[in-house]
Amino acid sequence: LLNIDGCRMDVFQSVSLPNIARLKRAGSTCDNGLKTVYRALTNPAFASILTGAFPEEHGVRNNNFGQVIQTEGLPDRVRTKLYGSMHVKHFSKAAWDTTVISLPTTSAYRCDEEMVRLFKNDFERCPDTRLFVLDFSEADFLGHAYGSTSRPYKEALRKIDLQIGHIYDWLESTDRLKNTAIIVCSDHGMKAIDHSYLLFQEEKYVPFMVAAPGIKANHHYVREEGSIVDICANVAFLLGIDYPKSCHGRVYLNMYEGIDSVREREEQIILFNKASYDAAASTYDEDHPEVREGDAQWWENMLTKYLANKKDATVLDYGCGTGFIGEVFSRTVRDFRKFVCFDISKSSLAKAQQKLGGDSRFVFLSDWKSVEKLGYSFDLVTLNSVLHHIHCPDKTINQLNQILVGGGLMMGAHEPNRLFFGKPLKKILGELYKKLGNGVEFREENLPIIQRSLKEHGYTFPLTLQEIQQLVEYHSPVEQHPTWIDPEKGFDPDDLFNRIFDGYKICEKRFYSTALNRKSLRLPAPFQKMITRLLCGDSGNLISYVILKQALDQRHASTRQIAL
Repeated sequence: LLNIDGCRMDVFQSVSLPNIARLKRAGSTCDNGLKTVYRALTNPAFASILTGAFPEEHGVRNNNFGQVIQTEGLPDRVRTKLYGSMHVKHFSKAAWDTTVISLPTTSAYRCDEEMVRLFKNDFERCPDTRLFVLDFSEADFLGHAYGSTSRPYKEALRKIDLQIGHIYDWLESTDRLKNTAIIVCSDHGMKAIDHSYLLFQEEKYVPFMVAAPGIKANHHYVREEGSIVDICANVAFLLGIDYPKSCHGRVYLNMYEGIDSVREREEQIILFNKASYDAAASTYDEDHPEVREGDAQWWENMLTKYLANKKDATVLDYGCGTGFIGEVFSRTVRDFRKFVCFDISKSSLAKAQQKLGGDSRFVFLSDWKSVEKLGYSFDLVTLNSVLHHIHCPDKTINQLNQILVGGGLMMGAHEPNRLFFGKPLKKILGELYKKLGNGVEFREENLPIIQRSLKEHGYTFPLTLQEIQQLVEYHSPVEQHPTWIDPEKGFDPDDLFNRIFDGYKICEKRFYSTALNRKSLRLPAPFQKMITRLLCGDSGNLISYVILKQALDQRHASTRQIAL
């Protein structure tokens, strides 16, 4: 693990570094880098790399003396040697094997060269040591002295690149490269001659690349807000050891040969959704007035408008939850043939059956094959607050398209609008809203229930509610972090209606918000409308829609018309 202390991402990418380029060709690179932790200082960040935990968990919050890692780290799991200047000794546990490179003895200009020499000697004489962690210090020292865009800082990066090349060549010449993984990363970036408060992009993001047997060669990818805490998980995965107990990171499966990372992530998201909504089913209606109260009137209006005069309709409520759409439907549409409630959460489905099971026209299924076996062609498919829980919504829409009749309708609501939070003021207001305690969060008492369910599927390490929520609310910009909003998440309306809903005619499209229907913030309807209008204008953080599946002859006619 080769850590370039204080490596500023944009400068690192702009300087010619031939050995780093060689490593990129040999392995996988995260092109947009990983985000450091708060505070962006060496000791807290380096401790997060080694433990997979955040500073508030591992206990190292700044560079002051007397702060030692309090949680389990990689050196507690596997024989490890750590090298660096005195700060490595400061935060490491007393039992960890650390080698300090003395700056008064070697100087800032020769410390990295001396560290590599000591590492080579130890590598030869310590065959039982499986993890070596080297902290290259020169760039950080010179960045603080001259600035992170200065000539001395860039020259220090070139010298570090040369040392990394010496390590690579030495491992290759001794035939050890075929059994060694090399990770290049950094603890924090740098702006001007200081850092630590994550005020600037230049100090937030750091490089990350891996070259190893079984890692895709010349592979470039973009992480969705990857973090330096993920480095610990990936090191443990490569070594084949248990993750440290405090490890919260993610393994980047898309780097590995022979692993279908998309399928793995799809199955993971399904599992997390099932476990979470099984645990939350009994209190879901109480906890989510933003759905039940915020969306009810729109659903009543749309069902009345499009189904009031339709006889003998067959309906599928995909992701029915505790039966919200079924309730609205039963009081709005009287004449229908069948209403199929489908949900992977059997506990949620049971709640829906309690509400709707008195009517024999309602059918309750948790297995998709059972839906297909019914043999129905549905006139209407409904999806309320569903698509953002699915890894690949376009695959789901294609699947539903197979059982929707030509001329059939698809109605959906409560999907996140990415463009809303792309505006800085809206993002700031959204983050203030979350800090006031109005985000969607699972109940704390549900965590042990979710953990037990996930443990049955091999998730034996601890997961926080926030980590679970990140996967459950996969495309939601609001639910990725306790305080900040991720503007890269959510659905771009153009992509949603032109690609995911390809082949459908848009009948209704609405941007709206149910922010004032939260459990902790419920205002009278007139105030809700006034404040929502003031904050959102003609936009909103949510999307609802009604789309029509065009018959094949209509689609072909449209194509011919375009061609003409």
